[in-house]
Amino acid sequence: MPKPVSKRRNLVVLVAGIAVIAALLLLRPALQQAFMIRVALAEDSVTTELVEELLAADSAPLALAERFWVTGKIPHRVALLRAMTRGTLGETMSEVPPWLREAALDADFQVRELALGSLVSHDAAAAEPFVRAALLDADPDIKELALRHARLQKMTNLMADVSALLDHPELTVNVAVAQTLRNWTGVDFGVRLSTLGLEGEGAEETEEGIGRWRAWRDENRADWQDLAPVAAAERSVPLLEAPDFELPTLKGEPVRLSQLRGRPVLINFWATWCSSCWPEIPELVALQNRAGERLTILGISLDGLPDQHAIDHGHSHHGHGEEGDPGDANAHGMSDLRKLVGGFAESKGMNYPVLLDPEGRVSMRYQGNELPVNVLIDAEGRVVRRFIGGRSANAFDDMILASLPDSKTSVAGPTP
Repeated sequence: MPKPVSKRRNLVVLVAGIAVIAALLLLRPALQQAFMIRVALAEDSVTTELVEELLAADSAPLALAERFWVTGKIPHRVALLRAMTRGTLGETMSEVPPWLREAALDADFQVRELALGSLVSHDAAAAEPFVRAALLDADPDIKELALRHARLQKMTNLMADVSALLDHPELTVNVAVAQTLRNWTGVDFGVRLSTLGLEGEGAEETEEGIGRWRAWRDENRADWQDLAPVAAAERSVPLLEAPDFELPTLKGEPVRLSQLRGRPVLINFWATWCSSCWPEIPELVALQNRAGERLTILGISLDGLPDQHAIDHGHSHHGHGEEGDPGDANAHGMSDLRKLVGGFAESKGMNYPVLLDPEGRVSMRYQGNELPVNVLIDAEGRVVRRFIGGRSANAFDDMILASLPDSKTSVAGPTP
């Protein structure tokens, strides 16, 4: 009599085993997705392609997008917003999520540019307070970004703010204002960015046209006195803590970021082979001369990375010792690397510490892979600016001063 019971028990075990296997097969994609998400969130850096793939495969992409945002990691935020511009994530939004509004006011120019574009595309009216905040920002490139959106979206109630920027010291901002006013009014005084030229050859002609725009503004100011611009959006969340790091100087002495608290720190990611990095070096040298001990500038050299692919994709490579990799033209032993970078720094008169990041580990955490990248950190160790490319001396001064709202002293000395 016990045999039938044994058979039934075996049958139950067999059916249960089959059910478990079937369940595992059915859940395999979900388990793989969960694992890949967990790994991606834990990494120091991710690619846009990976984030795009994970968002497309997820049943709740907006919730996953927020998870990438709240990591507080610069590469994750940039990759998320780039993926958003490529995919259909924006189409799934019934309303603008809080993290996207936060991104549209971010201290990172790349993040802000991508977020503001997504916000304007989704709801131009909801984006207007963020566009106005950008118009009032200390960074001239953010002002130009705001002018482009204001122009394309016909935000003419911002006329007072826009026309006031005709007095901005940056000629490129003046030109962007003229383009916006021409688009809104049909008035044309011949101001064109093409006239200004790459080297500013047409500056005199451009300034003459800007002068005519200023006269026009003063004559017609009454026409927009009754326009009521929306209140500028204000950032209400804490700034990101700057990722700490330790790197060697050209003499091999270690420098740790967290030990520089008490004054602003400007990090410049560059390389000797990066020709677009060269023009801003004199500006940084002059800035260091003006600032003295009120500001620390660190030039982090990415010379020695195995190849350009590593920089483009944010990969970190390990195992390059003192002898380097003889099969790779960009790999150098540390002694050769110090000579190469040191000789270049001396030839350019670089008067601030130059640090070496030959494996790109620090660059990866700061998304410093689109050279040149500048990161401004305040005295408390928070990221208050991150942007690609150089800025003028006045722009650097304004942004650094803006990071010290209670200070009446600029990096150049007491305000007259």
